[in-house]
Amino acid sequence: MHLQFYVKFTIRDLNEPFILHYPCNSNQHFMLQILLVEDEPSLQALMALNLRQEGYEVVACESAEETFKVYIPGKFALAILDVMLPGMEGFELCERLKLQDNDLKVLFVSARGDTKDRVEGLKRGGDDYLPKPFDLEEFLLRVERLMARHVVAQQDVVTIGDYQIDFSAHSIRKPEGDESLSKREAMVLKLLVNKKGQTVNRNEILEMVWGDEGAPNPRMVDNAIVSLRKLLNDEPKNPRFLQSVRGVGYRLDIKEV
Repeated sequence: MHLQFYVKFTIRDLNEPFILHYPCNSNQHFMLQILLVEDEPSLQALMALNLRQEGYEVVACESAEETFKVYIPGKFALAILDVMLPGMEGFELCERLKLQDNDLKVLFVSARGDTKDRVEGLKRGGDDYLPKPFDLEEFLLRVERLMARHVVAQQDVVTIGDYQIDFSAHSIRKPEGDESLSKREAMVLKLLVNKKGQTVNRNEILEMVWGDEGAPNPRMVDNAIVSLRKLLNDEPKNPRFLQSVRGVGYRLDIKEV
């Protein structure tokens, strides 16, 4: 691989031939980390090096499988994802990560840089898309702007009818009192919120929410919907919110979301 497209070096001293000339902005706060998922080892190392030179804390992975082992919702402000990853494309990985933390910002960095791919990346939850090869200064500027857009204190709350769903607290605020959501119930509901008005295939819900389990069963999806309907006082025979699409899956119909 020809790496001159990705890195610019400044020679300051003969004993230190490659020192990056990008000073860290002391006004920025880097308490949250950056998740870097890139399967090309030399490029991953260079990207991580330059981010760390800027003062960011970086956790680097080579695949979605490796990412799931280290990912903790709320730990990362930004995920930088290659699209062509082994086992699972970056688009699907993005959707899975944002199901667990909707405040997470996502920057796709990929050799697939045509308009179709860029649009697909943004539709699937990406906040920005940078084609390879890229200029380091532009890459770091995009990272800086996405980090600035991440608001740590922002609550992940949506309104459905008379109820407020707080995904960060896994709770439903109801006039008669708060009730708890399980992790899976929250993920199913968030997926439907993110795709409101669209029918989501039962197998897609299963893959997105239970994909890390050994042998998920489609009945898990149906059971989660039953529980959510009870929590939302949504009548199964005449639901206001969670609609069943026979033989396909489920759809969230609500204008307030």
